[in-house]
Amino acid sequence: MDWEWSRFRKKLRRARLQRLWIRTASIAAAVGLLLGLGLWLSRPDQPEAPAYTIFTGDHITPGTTKATLRVDGKEIGLYAENNLRTEQRIVVTDTTGQVLFASATHRSSLPPRILSLEVGRAEVFDCTLPDGSRVWLNSGSRLEFPEFFEATQRTVSFYGEGYFEVVHSHDLPFVVLTDDFTVRVTGTGFNIRNYDNEDHAAVALVQGGVTVEDAAGKTISRLLPGNELDKNRTDDTFSLRTSNLRQITAWRNGEFYFDQQELSSIVRQLERWYDVEFRIDPALKGLRYSGTLSMRNNLGALIRILKNTNELECVQDPQGVLTLIPAPGGTVPESIRRPGSNS
Repeated sequence: MDWEWSRFRKKLRRARLQRLWIRTASIAAAVGLLLGLGLWLSRPDQPEAPAYTIFTGDHITPGTTKATLRVDGKEIGLYAENNLRTEQRIVVTDTTGQVLFASATHRSSLPPRILSLEVGRAEVFDCTLPDGSRVWLNSGSRLEFPEFFEATQRTVSFYGEGYFEVVHSHDLPFVVLTDDFTVRVTGTGFNIRNYDNEDHAAVALVQGGVTVEDAAGKTISRLLPGNELDKNRTDDTFSLRTSNLRQITAWRNGEFYFDQQELSSIVRQLERWYDVEFRIDPALKGLRYSGTLSMRNNLGALIRILKNTNELECVQDPQGVLTLIPAPGGTVPESIRRPGSNS
């Protein structure tokens, strides 16, 4: 944690020098915090304010390895410590840190049932599908797949964020259906991100090759390793760019990785992982941060790192909603307020 904070602080110090950001003394900051919070709550555009308190957050712990399997109208709770078990004709095992799904009767005369694996907020999970392909699911994700794959192709449906390592089969393509695009592969490693509360959806290729298609089956792009195809949902357009693979796969390695990332995007990741709700004061719009932080930290530790930039403060209302407001010592510089600013 000390090493991560040191790297994070060095980057932020350079950014603050560029903005001519002035540090306040600790005593002045404490006094200014009370004054600043009072002024923020008394602004004319604020509704009748509840009793806000300064947020510490050490009681909010990180997410866990957990998922819910839905089949035949029943729910099966899956945890990292599950042992070998048979449920509803499905073998679920976790003897080496992962879960394997396979039909206990293999390819029976009955048609394959569709299984739904759901990973909620403050949860992550990884599993091995009936064909041996492995999938990691980030918080707030859902994967639907048959209990065994038919002879023509391997088709699954996905929502949220997930990393796929697909077993190679030239004669049996692996197809991932999403609301934004279809990804068709024979064997590869790639990341999909398509949360419905974000303006963009994307697929990034780590190794192998994939073809991305629209709903009509028309090819949008064929990706090479290091490529990322981004969909802008506001105007329904696609763009191809070079991907930051470390940033793309950081969540799978238990890290938050920010590279000039907007505060609003960071907050959405924290909401999913810690199962909390944030609001951001408009004065902070456009703030960007860079750094690497462990997802194993309590929320309070991450908030303190952000607060140590002297740019924001975090308060909490009686319902537990968190609000990020400007830190004491003046308003946020205009250059930071501008959406899309890289300063």
